[in-house]
Amino acid sequence: MLKVKVLHVFVLVLAATTMMSAQASRTWVSGVGDDVNPCSRTAPCKTFAGAISKTAAAAKSTRLIPRVTER
Repeated sequence: MLKVKVLHVFVLVLAATTMMSAQASRTWVSGVGDDVNPCSRTAPCKTFAGAISKTAAAAKSTRLIPRVTER
């Protein structure tokens, strides 16, 4: 019984550390974004600082340039 409990705790700790260290391989930045967003294409960050904190090493951040429509 003790071995099963130890195994469960080990699996939970391993899963938690994996999820906490998971970072995006590509993030997006836009002037109309928000840094609380996950920095995805559909929910971009506002600043590069916000995107860098959510980007994995050797990954890239891309800026989105909003379209300007003429009237």
